[in-house]
Amino acid sequence: MAMLRIGVLADPHYAPRDTVNGRYYRDSLRKLRQCAQVLQSERVDLAVNLGDLVDTTRNIREVRSHLNAALDALSPYSGEWLHVLGNHDLLELDKDSFLAACTGHRGRPAERCGYYFKDVGGYRLVVLDGNFDGMGRSYNREEFDWTDCYISPAQLIWLKDTLAQAKEKGLRAVVFTHENLDERQTPEGRDPHVVHNSGQVRSILEESGTVLGVIQGHCHTGYYQVIRGIPYFTFPSMVVDPDGADATFGILELEGESMAVAGLGSGWKNSRTGLEGRIILREANGAVPGEARPG
Repeated sequence: MAMLRIGVLADPHYAPRDTVNGRYYRDSLRKLRQCAQVLQSERVDLAVNLGDLVDTTRNIREVRSHLNAALDALSPYSGEWLHVLGNHDLLELDKDSFLAACTGHRGRPAERCGYYFKDVGGYRLVVLDGNFDGMGRSYNREEFDWTDCYISPAQLIWLKDTLAQAKEKGLRAVVFTHENLDERQTPEGRDPHVVHNSGQVRSILEESGTVLGVIQGHCHTGYYQVIRGIPYFTFPSMVVDPDGADATFGILELEGESMAVAGLGSGWKNSRTGLEGRIILREANGAVPGEARPG
């Protein structure tokens, strides 16, 4: 099986806003362009945006303009982008409108437009949507609390079926999500970046017997841990790179049972992944390195 190389970026939060709390919103446009140019030169097979592509200025017309600018900055990469919905993407736009702008068409039913899969090179790439409340109602615009998010009941059923079908076809699965699926505690208690029903989701992933790993965004510092043999790798964000710094992104490498991330840009040096350079998440024989749990 030939190696599949996937460009990955997380949390650019582009908006023409002044820097606040270490988020360099304006500079993300340059970083997106730099990322796209590198991915083009590296000839990756496709690319994934892990969400929060844009931020808000509380004006829906302006946000549409900012989204178009961010997508234009990604255009130097001529391959396909898979877009994951982030909570900030939905502060002014509904899910269907956001993804239609990104993909140029409305190819999925509106109620499930945020979760889908793509089969490529012997792998099933599964995109999840954590922007639902506890009743399974889809969050759109300002109708939600980002700390109170779930993978919806209908999506759980879909995920179980999608992974079962992948196994039947002999495909290995990689899951991409904005909101996190692993389990973490902070000094203040439960980490709010993790969906409330993460345990249910992990059970489905574990029981499927086909998931190589989970790639996440949302938690800007990055994180990495292994739970029951599945690596959960959270990419550090692009927006926190200081003005003028190299853009933070990476290339996910899949080959047979192996899975690795080549981290690029300045953000990896200060991330809580505890790792930098080329990071092996799964060996060629399918073995997963020890349970890494940075503090």
